[in-house]
Amino acid sequence: MPPIWITKTSSVSLQMHMPNTIQLLRYPRHHNPMYHCSKLHLTIEQKNSLKSLMKNTTDKKQNHRLLAILQKSNGRTFKGITKEHIVSIRSVQRWVFAYLENGTPGLDIKKTGSSQSRITDENKEIMFSVLFNDPNLFGYVRNTWSLRSLANCLTEELDIPISFKHLLRQ
Repeated sequence: MPPIWITKTSSVSLQMHMPNTIQLLRYPRHHNPMYHCSKLHLTIEQKNSLKSLMKNTTDKKQNHRLLAILQKSNGRTFKGITKEHIVSIRSVQRWVFAYLENGTPGLDIKKTGSSQSRITDENKEIMFSVLFNDPNLFGYVRNTWSLRSLANCLTEELDIPISFKHLLRQ
């Protein structure tokens, strides 16, 4: 991968000479190079690669990220890009630097997988058997179960730790 340069309009520059190495100089807050970078210099091959990915992706968010990188390489400001995409400046900065560090895989949307249920099938069977039994059998003075009393019974009597909110989701 050829070197990628991000330059600031003054004599100071933020440069990436080798992959995964970025040289940052200390600036006062109002001269933060992350905020004031004027242009992201990409090769024609890199731009073409981004454009082809934009054509092939069906993910709208991924398309926005790729377009933001192309816009930054065309000299758009972070602020201008954020107004168009309706995201924060920090988001666009993260996209640009994720691209610089990892290339296009750095722009992938990270899927947050749903965690496995902590309630086993065996415990679910126990929960249903308790649910269809009379609460009086377990010492509750009522005719029907409430979510709170069912959760309390499962936790205290049967050692199945569960909250009433979790029962609500089940």
